Amino acid sequence: MNADGYGLLFCGMMTLCSWLTGLSAETVRGVPDARAWDAPKQFLLDFDSEFSERITVEPVDGVIPVVNGKVTSPNQLMAYAFLSEPSSSEDRICVLPDQGLPFIIRITDRYPNFSTQVAWINEELIYLRVWWGRAVGSDLIFNVSQKKFVYRAMVHDGQNLYWQTQQALHPAEKN
Repeated sequence: MNADGYGLLFCGMMTLCSWLTGLSAETVRGVPDARAWDAPKQFLLDFDSEFSERITVEPVDGVIPVVNGKVTSPNQLMAYAFLSEPSSSEDRICVLPDQGLPFIIRITDRYPNFSTQVAWINEELIYLRVWWGRAVGSDLIFNVSQKKFVYRAMVHDGQNLYWQTQQALHPAEKN
């Protein structure tokens, strides 16, 4: 290869490198670019189907459970209640719809250090946030009338992303 060929190859490689380093992390892997963050944040990504088998909707078998501590919907026609212990790695949420039989939303293999958050959004939608580990969870919206999840996303704790980005942007001064 002559000098012009090496020059073109070098220019091509430099262009490729500058293009790759100019891409944000979001473009490369779907992770947000934390360079402009002023504090750690949580961020959402598409739902990972590997977690689908951990979330099931099941009919109540046999006897309808006695449910204490019900949380009623805003119109007072439906309710849900936890049937499991907070420190367990499994949640059983009994849903009492206004029509039809009660059913259970079962969440297995969740991270036991963080309780599952559950709240009514409106008269028929329930919001759930489940943590699968210290930094990965799921945001879910369940439609009680349809007995199905209408929204699922992965939520990620951006603590590590934020601090690693800060360290990369502001390396410690050397003495």
